[in-house]
Amino acid sequence: MSHIPDDITPIVREIDHELKAEGISPVGRPMNAIIKFGQRFKMSILFVKPHSAIDDELMDSWKYAERIYEWYREVYGDQIKLDPSADGKVAVLADGDLWELRLPIIYGPCAIVVDRKLSEMDDKAHGSSRLNACDALFGITQTRLEYFRDTDLDEVYGMFLIGMDVRNAFARFINSSRFFREAQSDWKTAVMHMTSQNPNYGQARWASLQFAEKFMKGLTEVIGVVSPIPQTHNLKKLHDALARSIVGLSLENLLVDIQCSAAVRYGEEPSTRDQSYSAHKSSLLLVRALGSVENANNSP
Repeated sequence: MSHIPDDITPIVREIDHELKAEGISPVGRPMNAIIKFGQRFKMSILFVKPHSAIDDELMDSWKYAERIYEWYREVYGDQIKLDPSADGKVAVLADGDLWELRLPIIYGPCAIVVDRKLSEMDDKAHGSSRLNACDALFGITQTRLEYFRDTDLDEVYGMFLIGMDVRNAFARFINSSRFFREAQSDWKTAVMHMTSQNPNYGQARWASLQFAEKFMKGLTEVIGVVSPIPQTHNLKKLHDALARSIVGLSLENLLVDIQCSAAVRYGEEPSTRDQSYSAHKSSLLLVRALGSVENANNSP
Protein backbone atom coordinates (compact mmCIF):
# COMPACT_ATOMS: atom_id res chain seq x y z
CA MET A 1 0.00 0.00 0.00
CA SER A 2 1.34 3.44 -0.94
CA HIS A 3 1.70 6.09 1.76
CA ILE A 4 -1.57 7.92 2.43
CA PRO A 5 -1.28 11.46 3.85
CA ASP A 6 -3.14 12.41 7.03
CA ASP A 7 -5.19 15.00 5.13
CA ILE A 8 -6.86 13.24 2.21
CA THR A 9 -9.05 16.22 1.24
CA PRO A 10 -6.83 17.38 -1.67
CA ILE A 11 -6.82 13.84 -3.05
CA VAL A 12 -10.60 13.51 -2.78
CA ARG A 13 -11.05 16.88 -4.50
CA GLU A 14 -8.74 15.78 -7.31
CA ILE A 15 -10.66 12.53 -7.72
CA ASP A 16 -13.94 14.45 -7.68
CA HIS A 17 -12.70 16.63 -10.57
CA GLU A 18 -11.85 13.47 -12.49
CA LEU A 19 -15.37 12.12 -11.92
CA LYS A 20 -16.89 15.39 -13.11
CA ALA A 21 -14.83 15.19 -16.29
CA GLU A 22 -16.05 11.61 -16.80
CA GLY A 23 -19.65 12.79 -16.59
CA ILE A 24 -20.48 10.96 -13.35
CA SER A 25 -23.50 12.55 -11.68
CA PRO A 26 -23.17 13.75 -8.04
CA VAL A 27 -25.26 10.85 -6.71
CA GLY A 28 -22.77 8.37 -8.18
CA ARG A 29 -19.57 10.12 -7.13
CA PRO A 30 -19.05 8.97 -3.51
CA MET A 31 -18.98 5.28 -4.49
CA ASN A 32 -16.78 5.92 -7.52
CA ALA A 33 -14.46 8.15 -5.47
CA ILE A 34 -13.92 5.35 -2.95
CA ILE A 35 -13.10 2.94 -5.79
CA LYS A 36 -10.63 5.39 -7.36
CA PHE A 37 -9.06 6.11 -3.97
CA GLY A 38 -8.50 2.39 -3.41
CA GLN A 39 -7.03 1.96 -6.90
CA ARG A 40 -4.69 4.91 -6.41
CA PHE A 41 -3.28 3.52 -3.16
CA LYS A 42 -3.53 -0.15 -4.20
CA MET A 43 -5.81 -1.13 -1.35
CA SER A 44 -9.12 -2.88 -0.88
CA ILE A 45 -11.76 -0.69 0.75
CA LEU A 46 -14.89 -1.76 2.60
CA PHE A 47 -18.01 0.16 1.56
CA VAL A 48 -19.97 -0.62 4.72
CA LYS A 49 -18.92 -0.56 8.35
CA PRO A 50 -17.95 -4.06 9.53
CA HIS A 51 -20.03 -5.60 12.31
CA SER A 52 -17.34 -7.90 13.69
CA ALA A 53 -13.60 -7.99 14.31
CA ILE A 54 -11.60 -8.01 11.07
CA ASP A 55 -8.11 -7.45 9.79
CA ASP A 56 -6.68 -4.08 10.95
CA GLU A 57 -5.86 -3.08 7.38
CA LEU A 58 -9.45 -3.61 6.25
CA MET A 59 -10.76 -1.74 9.28
CA ASP A 60 -8.50 1.19 8.35
CA SER A 61 -9.84 1.06 4.81
CA TRP A 62 -13.39 1.53 6.08
CA LYS A 63 -12.23 4.65 7.91
CA TYR A 64 -11.05 6.11 4.60
CA ALA A 65 -14.39 5.29 2.98
CA GLU A 66 -16.17 6.99 5.86
CA ARG A 67 -14.03 10.14 5.49
CA ILE A 68 -14.70 10.25 1.74
CA TYR A 69 -18.45 9.92 2.34
CA GLU A 70 -18.28 12.67 4.95
CA TRP A 71 -16.49 14.99 2.49
CA TYR A 72 -19.24 14.43 -0.07
CA ARG A 73 -21.96 14.99 2.53
CA GLU A 74 -20.40 18.32 3.54
CA VAL A 75 -19.74 19.53 -0.01
CA TYR A 76 -22.73 18.18 -1.95
CA GLY A 77 -25.43 17.82 0.69
CA ASP A 78 -28.74 16.57 -0.75
CA GLN A 79 -27.25 16.29 -4.24
CA ILE A 80 -25.77 12.89 -3.35
CA LYS A 81 -29.01 11.49 -1.93
CA LEU A 82 -30.32 8.64 -4.05
CA ASP A 83 -33.95 9.01 -5.12
CA PRO A 84 -35.27 5.46 -5.64
CA SER A 85 -38.23 6.91 -7.52
CA ALA A 86 -36.09 8.85 -10.01
CA ASP A 87 -37.18 6.52 -12.82
CA GLY A 88 -40.68 5.91 -11.54
CA LYS A 89 -43.18 8.67 -10.78
CA VAL A 90 -46.77 9.05 -11.86
CA ALA A 91 -49.35 11.77 -11.43
CA VAL A 92 -52.58 10.87 -9.68
CA LEU A 93 -55.77 12.94 -9.40
CA ALA A 94 -57.15 12.62 -5.87
CA ASP A 95 -59.24 14.89 -3.64
CA GLY A 96 -59.41 17.47 -6.41
CA ASP A 97 -55.64 17.88 -6.86
CA LEU A 98 -52.87 16.33 -8.93
CA TRP A 99 -50.27 14.60 -6.78
CA GLU A 100 -46.83 13.25 -7.56
CA LEU A 101 -46.82 9.56 -6.66
CA ARG A 102 -43.24 8.37 -6.12
CA LEU A 103 -42.85 4.67 -6.82
CA PRO A 104 -40.51 2.87 -4.41
CA ILE A 105 -38.13 0.05 -5.23
CA ILE A 106 -39.52 -3.10 -3.63
CA TYR A 107 -37.42 -6.14 -2.77
CA GLY A 108 -39.17 -9.40 -2.04
CA PRO A 109 -42.89 -10.10 -1.59
CA CYS A 110 -44.96 -7.13 -0.51
CA ALA A 111 -48.71 -6.57 -0.23
CA ILE A 112 -49.78 -3.21 -1.71
CA VAL A 113 -52.70 -1.60 0.12
CA VAL A 114 -54.33 1.81 0.45
CA ASP A 115 -55.03 3.11 3.92
CA ARG A 116 -56.04 6.53 5.24
CA LYS A 117 -53.52 6.08 8.04
CA LEU A 118 -49.95 6.78 6.93
CA SER A 119 -47.32 4.25 7.94
CA GLU A 120 -45.17 4.89 10.99
CA MET A 121 -41.59 5.96 10.37
CA ASP A 122 -40.26 2.77 11.99
CA ASP A 123 -42.15 0.66 9.46
CA LYS A 124 -40.73 2.69 6.57
CA ALA A 125 -37.19 2.51 7.93
CA HIS A 126 -37.10 -1.21 8.62
CA GLY A 127 -39.19 -2.40 5.71
CA SER A 128 -42.44 -4.29 5.83
CA SER A 129 -44.32 -6.94 3.90
CA ARG A 130 -47.16 -4.41 3.65
CA LEU A 131 -46.86 -1.13 1.76
CA ASN A 132 -49.43 1.66 1.89
CA ALA A 133 -49.51 3.27 -1.57
CA CYS A 134 -50.67 6.53 0.04
CA ASP A 135 -47.23 6.85 1.68
CA ALA A 136 -45.86 7.45 -1.83
CA LEU A 137 -47.90 10.64 -2.33
CA PHE A 138 -45.38 13.48 -2.20
CA GLY A 139 -46.39 16.12 0.35
CA ILE A 140 -49.32 14.18 1.81
CA THR A 141 -50.24 14.78 5.45
CA GLN A 142 -52.28 12.58 7.76
CA THR A 143 -54.98 15.24 8.05
CA ARG A 144 -55.31 15.67 4.27
CA LEU A 145 -55.39 11.93 3.68
CA GLU A 146 -58.36 11.58 6.02
CA TYR A 147 -60.39 13.72 3.59
CA PHE A 148 -59.80 11.27 0.71
CA ARG A 149 -62.94 9.50 -0.48
CA ASP A 150 -62.97 5.81 -1.35
CA THR A 151 -62.78 6.73 -5.04
CA ASP A 152 -59.63 8.77 -4.33
CA LEU A 153 -58.02 5.81 -2.59
CA ASP A 154 -58.99 3.57 -5.51
CA GLU A 155 -57.30 5.99 -7.93
CA VAL A 156 -54.11 6.07 -5.87
CA TYR A 157 -54.07 2.28 -5.70
CA GLY A 158 -54.72 1.87 -9.41
CA MET A 159 -52.10 4.40 -10.53
CA PHE A 160 -49.55 2.90 -8.16
CA LEU A 161 -49.96 -0.57 -9.68
CA ILE A 162 -50.00 0.79 -13.24
CA GLY A 163 -46.82 2.77 -12.57
CA MET A 164 -45.04 -0.25 -11.13
CA ASP A 165 -45.98 -2.32 -14.19
CA VAL A 166 -44.70 0.42 -16.51
CA ARG A 167 -41.42 0.57 -14.61
CA ASN A 168 -41.13 -3.20 -15.09
CA ALA A 169 -41.79 -2.76 -18.82
CA PHE A 170 -38.84 -0.39 -19.05
CA ALA A 171 -36.66 -2.78 -17.07
CA ARG A 172 -37.46 -5.36 -19.72
CA PHE A 173 -36.81 -3.24 -22.81
CA ILE A 174 -34.58 -0.31 -21.80
CA ASN A 175 -31.44 -1.66 -23.49
CA SER A 176 -33.18 -2.90 -26.64
CA SER A 177 -33.55 0.42 -28.46
CA ARG A 178 -32.64 4.08 -27.99
CA PHE A 179 -36.36 4.88 -28.21
CA PHE A 180 -37.01 3.38 -24.76
CA ARG A 181 -34.67 5.73 -22.88
CA GLU A 182 -36.20 8.66 -24.73
CA ALA A 183 -39.68 7.42 -23.84
CA GLN A 184 -38.67 7.11 -20.19
CA SER A 185 -37.54 10.74 -20.22
CA ASP A 186 -40.87 11.83 -21.74
CA TRP A 187 -42.71 9.95 -18.98
CA LYS A 188 -40.83 12.00 -16.37
CA THR A 189 -41.51 15.21 -18.29
CA ALA A 190 -45.26 14.59 -18.41
CA VAL A 191 -45.41 14.05 -14.64
CA MET A 192 -43.28 17.12 -13.96
CA HIS A 193 -45.46 19.42 -16.09
CA MET A 194 -48.61 18.21 -14.33
CA THR A 195 -47.41 18.32 -10.72
CA SER A 196 -45.08 21.34 -10.62
CA GLN A 197 -46.07 24.58 -8.88
CA ASN A 198 -46.67 26.08 -12.32
CA PRO A 199 -48.24 23.26 -14.33
CA ASN A 200 -48.23 23.33 -18.12
CA TYR A 201 -50.98 21.00 -19.27
CA GLY A 202 -50.19 21.46 -22.95
CA GLN A 203 -46.58 20.41 -22.48
CA ALA A 204 -47.77 17.51 -20.34
CA ARG A 205 -50.09 16.28 -23.10
CA TRP A 206 -47.31 16.50 -25.68
CA ALA A 207 -44.90 14.63 -23.40
CA SER A 208 -47.48 11.85 -22.90
CA LEU A 209 -47.86 11.59 -26.68
CA GLN A 210 -44.08 11.37 -27.07
CA PHE A 211 -43.91 8.79 -24.29
CA ALA A 212 -46.41 6.54 -26.05
CA GLU A 213 -45.00 7.22 -29.52
CA LYS A 214 -41.41 6.40 -28.64
CA PHE A 215 -42.29 3.28 -26.70
CA MET A 216 -44.30 2.07 -29.70
CA LYS A 217 -41.44 2.90 -32.07
CA GLY A 218 -38.99 1.08 -29.81
CA LEU A 219 -41.21 -2.00 -29.72
CA THR A 220 -41.65 -1.84 -33.50
CA GLU A 221 -37.86 -1.84 -33.85
CA VAL A 222 -37.44 -4.75 -31.41
CA ILE A 223 -40.06 -6.91 -33.08
CA GLY A 224 -38.84 -5.91 -36.53
CA VAL A 225 -42.27 -5.64 -38.12
CA VAL A 226 -41.50 -2.48 -40.11
CA SER A 227 -38.26 -1.08 -41.48
CA PRO A 228 -37.53 1.78 -41.37
CA ILE A 229 -39.50 2.85 -38.27
CA PRO A 230 -42.46 5.05 -39.32
CA GLN A 231 -41.52 8.70 -38.79
CA THR A 232 -44.89 9.87 -37.55
CA HIS A 233 -46.67 11.29 -34.51
CA ASN A 234 -49.78 9.38 -35.56
CA LEU A 235 -50.27 6.71 -32.91
CA LYS A 236 -52.87 4.87 -34.97
CA LYS A 237 -50.29 4.19 -37.70
CA LEU A 238 -47.82 2.89 -35.13
CA HIS A 239 -50.52 0.77 -33.52
CA ASP A 240 -51.42 -0.72 -36.90
CA ALA A 241 -47.76 -1.52 -37.58
CA LEU A 242 -47.48 -3.37 -34.28
CA ALA A 243 -50.78 -5.16 -34.85
CA ARG A 244 -49.24 -6.93 -37.85
CA SER A 245 -47.07 -8.90 -35.44
CA ILE A 246 -48.96 -8.83 -32.12
CA VAL A 247 -52.02 -11.02 -32.50
CA GLY A 248 -55.18 -9.50 -31.08
CA LEU A 249 -53.65 -6.08 -30.35
CA SER A 250 -56.54 -3.67 -29.87
CA LEU A 251 -55.63 -0.54 -27.92
CA GLU A 252 -57.23 2.08 -30.18
CA ASN A 253 -59.54 3.25 -27.36
CA LEU A 254 -56.50 4.48 -25.40
CA LEU A 255 -55.11 6.43 -28.35
CA VAL A 256 -58.04 8.84 -28.38
CA ASP A 257 -57.01 10.51 -25.11
CA ILE A 258 -53.31 10.60 -26.00
CA GLN A 259 -53.31 11.84 -29.58
CA CYS A 260 -52.86 15.59 -29.94
CA SER A 261 -51.23 18.11 -32.25
CA ALA A 262 -47.98 19.99 -31.68
CA ALA A 263 -50.10 23.10 -31.17
CA VAL A 264 -50.68 22.09 -27.54
CA ARG A 265 -46.99 22.66 -26.80
CA TYR A 266 -47.24 26.38 -27.46
CA GLY A 267 -50.72 27.08 -26.13
CA GLU A 268 -52.06 27.52 -29.64
CA GLU A 269 -54.51 24.78 -28.73
CA PRO A 270 -55.73 25.10 -25.13
CA SER A 271 -55.33 22.15 -22.79
CA THR A 272 -57.08 21.42 -19.51
CA ARG A 273 -55.94 19.56 -16.45
CA ASP A 274 -58.40 16.77 -17.17
CA GLN A 275 -57.11 16.38 -20.74
CA SER A 276 -53.50 16.15 -19.55
CA TYR A 277 -54.40 13.62 -16.86
CA SER A 278 -56.41 11.49 -19.27
CA ALA A 279 -53.49 11.51 -21.71
CA HIS A 280 -51.07 10.58 -18.92
CA LYS A 281 -53.20 7.73 -17.60
CA SER A 282 -53.98 6.33 -21.06
CA SER A 283 -50.33 6.48 -22.12
CA LEU A 284 -49.35 4.50 -19.01
CA LEU A 285 -52.06 1.92 -19.69
CA LEU A 286 -50.86 1.66 -23.30
CA VAL A 287 -47.24 1.10 -22.31
CA ARG A 288 -48.23 -1.38 -19.60
CA ALA A 289 -50.13 -3.43 -22.18
CA LEU A 290 -47.36 -3.26 -24.77
CA GLY A 291 -44.69 -3.99 -22.17
CA SER A 292 -46.14 -7.41 -21.52
CA VAL A 293 -46.23 -8.69 -25.12
CA GLU A 294 -44.98 -12.25 -25.33
CA ASN A 295 -43.43 -12.28 -28.81
CA ALA A 296 -40.94 -9.42 -28.37
CA ASN A 297 -37.24 -10.19 -28.34
CA ASN A 298 -35.92 -8.37 -25.27
CA SER A 299 -32.26 -9.20 -25.68
CA PRO A 300 -29.99 -6.15 -25.28
